[in-house]
Amino acid sequence: MVMLYIDFRIPWLVSRFAIRGSDGRADTAKAARLFSPESRRAIAEFPGLKWKVWALSEDGREGYGYYLFDSRADAEARAKYAKKYYPRNGLYRVRCTVSEVLEGPSRDTRAPLDTPANPPMTREKYDELCREHRGVDLAAMLFKK
Repeated sequence: MVMLYIDFRIPWLVSRFAIRGSDGRADTAKAARLFSPESRRAIAEFPGLKWKVWALSEDGREGYGYYLFDSRADAEARAKYAKKYYPRNGLYRVRCTVSEVLEGPSRDTRAPLDTPANPPMTREKYDELCREHRGVDLAAMLFKK
C-alpha cells in the first residue's frame, strides 16, 4: 500500500474571499462548500483510490490531500494528474510525495487500511479524466452565484 501526499498553495484572493472567515482564519465549512457533490464524487471514484483526507492550513493559503492507494502506479497517476490540472485551476506550488505505508504499525494505530480500492487506473480512464477537466475554470467555480 502507498500513501500519496499532495500540498499546494491557494491564491490569496481565493483564500481571502472564498475560504477565510472574518477573523482571518480558514473557515472549514466555507472551504468545504467550494467542492460540489459531483467534484467530491469524481475524486472518490479516482481509479485505485481507497480513501482521501482533505486538510487546510489555518490561514487558508495551503491545501493538503492524503490519499491511500493499493498500488504505486495508481498513486503516481493521481500525482501526475494533480501536477497537470491543479495549476490550470489556479493552484500553485503543487508538490506530490508517494510513500510506502508501514502496514503493521498503521493497523496498530487503527488506520483504515482495509477499505476496498476502486478499480485501477487505465490509459483510457486517464485520458477520459484529462478530457473532462480540460476546461475547468476555478474562478468561475468559486464565484458563481
